[in-house]
Amino acid sequence: LRIESLNARVGLPDLWLKWEAPNPTGSFKDRLHAVSMSVGRRLGFRDAAIVTTGNSGAAAAAYAARNGLRLRAWVHPDTPRECVWRMRALGARVEVAGEGVSAEVDALVRERGHYPCTLLGTCWGAANPYGVEGYKTIAHEVSGQLGRVPDRFCAPVSGGDALYGPWRGFVERRALGLSDAVPRMVSCQSEAADFVARTYREGLSAMAVVEPRTVALSIGDPTGSECIRRAIDGSGGEAWLASEAQIEAAQGWLAQVGILAEAASATPVAALARAVREGRVSRDEVVVALVTAAGKKIG
Repeated sequence: LRIESLNARVGLPDLWLKWEAPNPTGSFKDRLHAVSMSVGRRLGFRDAAIVTTGNSGAAAAAYAARNGLRLRAWVHPDTPRECVWRMRALGARVEVAGEGVSAEVDALVRERGHYPCTLLGTCWGAANPYGVEGYKTIAHEVSGQLGRVPDRFCAPVSGGDALYGPWRGFVERRALGLSDAVPRMVSCQSEAADFVARTYREGLSAMAVVEPRTVALSIGDPTGSECIRRAIDGSGGEAWLASEAQIEAAQGWLAQVGILAEAASATPVAALARAVREGRVSRDEVVVALVTAAGKKIG
């Protein structure tokens, strides 16, 4: 989507929103779990486990049901009630995550044959490498819809799959001769959960660990996977931040043009507007902001 009034407000004439709410469960997580759960079924699994703040759990529950897997989901205490209701309606067994949830999921995976449908990165324990392949489709769609590769691709980042998966797609398109470039991949986070930006700012050898306190629950993790750095370093990308107030303002801007996005999804728009004001983006650039999920959930 290209919305002129929003672009004027942000200060980028060629800003495009990749709006993911039209996916079946309302977020880009459908891409991940459509692949992840299909592979789980093909590998012979009957049970799956996930730790989620909401969107991923709803998508996992839908595709687990479609593929005949039983899902156990652990949710963040602040996960919206509507997300929990959807998971249960789709057949998932839902519990609130406690301190030892990572160890509990690891035990289910290693000792009781559960399929781990969590993030690609190893920072949260058991995981699988398949779901992130579904995010390559974002690169294919963006390139086809624009008729070219954007100069920058900005995504909200926590675990890192949303940045790494599309980057892999852009890289593979170039290798196949379908595109001649890869966009600069930009990690967008809240200042209140800034582990990627802090890692680069402080020149750390491993991903920083922070204490997140952000309205953007979906990207409110304390750390993420090294795959984030692979995408940033492999594309000449950057790590940008927005304040909590800037994120909430960007939510309002999007709502005024008919895009009801959750806080995490508005973060790339907020970070872009800040980068433009600070002179870090040229007005001539073609930029895509990944708006990952609808903000329709109730608390």
